[in-house]
Amino acid sequence: MVNMFGNYKRTLDNKNRVLIPSKLRKNLNYLIFITLGPDNVLEIRNKKNFLEWKNKLLSTNSLNKQARIFTRLLLGNTFELEIDKQGRINLPDNFIKKINIVKDVLFIGIGTKIELWPFEKYKIFEKKFENEDSLDKISEKLFKDGMEI
Repeated sequence: MVNMFGNYKRTLDNKNRVLIPSKLRKNLNYLIFITLGPDNVLEIRNKKNFLEWKNKLLSTNSLNKQARIFTRLLLGNTFELEIDKQGRINLPDNFIKKINIVKDVLFIGIGTKIELWPFEKYKIFEKKFENEDSLDKISEKLFKDGMEI
């Protein structure tokens, strides 16, 4: 079971390479899968977690049009990348443009995957939840919807 958490700021170099934080990288091996995911952020998975996730996607009912579209968009926007000896990956140009990475990025460990955000975009997202009531409101809504942790 991979358990990745925390957030780490990094900077793209002039060849669109970025160093994956060592605390996250130790759970990835040398081969990763990177996907343009929901919320227009990149999702990084190791091979094992990618195959499990892909199989769940492919097990959806292909007669359901929304499931087909969702699967097509996610798997059609997934790349297999190798981590180099220095611990870097080379981000595809189309991903950099699609999520509007300028220079700085933020890696966020989310359990079995890593999200990769443009740094400024994440700061704007995070600012929405600075008010101490925000997390409480989300928690209360999730509880009413039946979520327990």
